[in-house]
Amino acid sequence: QYQIGLVYYKTNYKEGKACFQRALQLGADSLPVVEKISSYNTLGMIEDRDFHFPEALAYYQKALEIAVQAGNDGWIGTIHG
Repeated sequence: QYQIGLVYYKTNYKEGKACFQRALQLGADSLPVVEKISSYNTLGMIEDRDFHFPEALAYYQKALEIAVQAGNDGWIGTIHG
């Protein structure tokens, strides 16, 4: 679902949103940490694009929380902008 979400994000971001959400639900324990961070960050960007700012912030915060726990400085910097 994650890879499909990446494809849809570029062409049909609403379908991409559904794929990222399914990937997080289905792979909650098995999805690689970087893909979890990327999924939450991308969901934040989608919500931001739709002017759903509280939802976007929640997704960005979840991505940041996971990045901090994983010690992934690249994603920490990306999420902070």
